[in-house]
Amino acid sequence: MASDYKIGSFNIQKLGRNSMLKKDIKNIAEIITGNKMDVVALQEISGKEPLKEIMKALDGAIISEGVSSSNNARDSYCYETRNWASCWAKPISQIGGKSAEEGYAFIWNKRRLELPVNKRGDVSYPDIYLNGGKVIRPPFYGRFLIKSCNAEIRLINTHIVFRKTPVEDDELEDNRSAASDYEERIKEYKVLANEIYQRVYAGSIGTRQVLTFILGDYNMCLEGSNSSDLKAIMPKDIQRLEYGKHVIKTIQNQKTTIRSRSKSNPNGAYIGEENLANNYDHFSYEEKLEDSIDIEGHRIDAEGTYRDKFQQVVDNDGNPVKNEFEAYRMLVSDHLPIMMTVAISKG
Repeated sequence: MASDYKIGSFNIQKLGRNSMLKKDIKNIAEIITGNKMDVVALQEISGKEPLKEIMKALDGAIISEGVSSSNNARDSYCYETRNWASCWAKPISQIGGKSAEEGYAFIWNKRRLELPVNKRGDVSYPDIYLNGGKVIRPPFYGRFLIKSCNAEIRLINTHIVFRKTPVEDDELEDNRSAASDYEERIKEYKVLANEIYQRVYAGSIGTRQVLTFILGDYNMCLEGSNSSDLKAIMPKDIQRLEYGKHVIKTIQNQKTTIRSRSKSNPNGAYIGEENLANNYDHFSYEEKLEDSIDIEGHRIDAEGTYRDKFQQVVDNDGNPVKNEFEAYRMLVSDHLPIMMTVAISKG
């Protein structure tokens, strides 16, 4: 008998202490609960304060909080409510400077998942994975034990930097092509898949089944139904990356980024995917996992929550927004979340 576990990924767009005052925190929490996520990886959450507000919106009062035992983060913090737990960390970028040090977070359902504890009784909190400074913005790595069966989920939460280091950006010439930025993203993904993934990957530990995934904002697209207008498409040999005896497969090719200038019919009516630009958000995993479990990933059409009420939303200049995509972009993020469902046997 198999049980479904739902793993989310959500670029929350520069959610910090000040910007959270303009965001629809309640809706962010409802996206998590409404889609019954067991764990969600957040990118671009720049402070612990907005995580606290999301946690309160999820489940009411905070019952526990404090600094986590992170060894590789510039700053880290954890919150718990009755049913949810979370951990936030700001990475130390060894080569990218302060602008690359956006925060990450994990939020997980305590009724379904728990953190590992070693023989000394120390909790294994999520931590930044430095890997010798080979990645401009190091990923956030977490391990989550499934309570109902002898299985573990390992997540490498990543946000690949869109451009190179700040020093290089400052020295860009007007005629520089985007090719080198694109190549840098491919290089960083290879480090994530060929080095970091391989080091944390374990098909099993004794009798425990271990499922390892990379997830987040790759700033690269997979080919999809509307590939002609996509930017920075991952080469096919990267989408299915062979490394020794391993093959790391990347999925989720539905568009997730919202255009800065939305499109609508003259009456502001819904016109769907024309308001979406690229599919930057993905999941990656060892392909042979599909031999033992069912895996399915897709976009969550979270903008739909504003379809009947976008007329109530105004932009920063006080002008009414045109449609639900503009409302969502204003109040939540410029990315739609994604979710992966894995069917894990209890046997």
